[in-house]
Amino acid sequence: MFLLLMQGHDRIVALLLENDNTSKVRLPTLHIAAKKDDTRAATLLLQNEQNPNVTSKSGFTPLHIAAHFGNENIAQLLIEKGANVNFQARHNISSLHVAAKWGRTKLVELLLDRGAIIDCRTRDLLTPLHCAARSGHDAVVELLLERDAPISAKTKNGLAPLHMAAQGNHVDCARILLYNRANVDEVTVDYLTALHVAAHCGHVGVAKLLLDRHADPNARALNGHALIF
Repeated sequence: MFLLLMQGHDRIVALLLENDNTSKVRLPTLHIAAKKDDTRAATLLLQNEQNPNVTSKSGFTPLHIAAHFGNENIAQLLIEKGANVNFQARHNISSLHVAAKWGRTKLVELLLDRGAIIDCRTRDLLTPLHCAARSGHDAVVELLLERDAPISAKTKNGLAPLHMAAQGNHVDCARILLYNRANVDEVTVDYLTALHVAAHCGHVGVAKLLLDRHADPNARALNGHALIF
């Protein structure tokens, strides 16, 4: 630390001191710089041969952190310095999944422009479009669809993005998906439609939209259960 002070790297020293707290989960210093969108500290760290793809104990890189907080400037810097835009953390979560989940539209656009795989899958086969739809981020859903995200992609349980929108009662997201020709009666492995999901969750708004778009009100799940509101 003394050497860092002598070199005038006060930003890095401040981050190291902040991280020196046994009551908190310790993160690599570059992760803290990414969280704070501190491009100056990050630049100094990278100049001192800090690996841009260094991982935390959970397997997340600084780019994952930047995506989570929507810090576009440091994300740009990390990518320019060699950060892998398709690096997958634990459970195969990519930075694009994170940006989509938290509605970071500019980060999603940046990652896609820099080669992020639009249909990357988590361990449970979630795509970024699933993440955006489940969280109700309309602008991200629209952007991903404009970039040809697979609208009928399914998770291990057979959930499509429309099921996710129905689960969260995200009417506008569901409307966008349907406008882009999502199958209104797409079924899961248990033959659940988005209308089943909306009914089970008591989401009248999404259910009304689905019925207006001619969802089958007589559809039955694998267990034989019909729709009940």
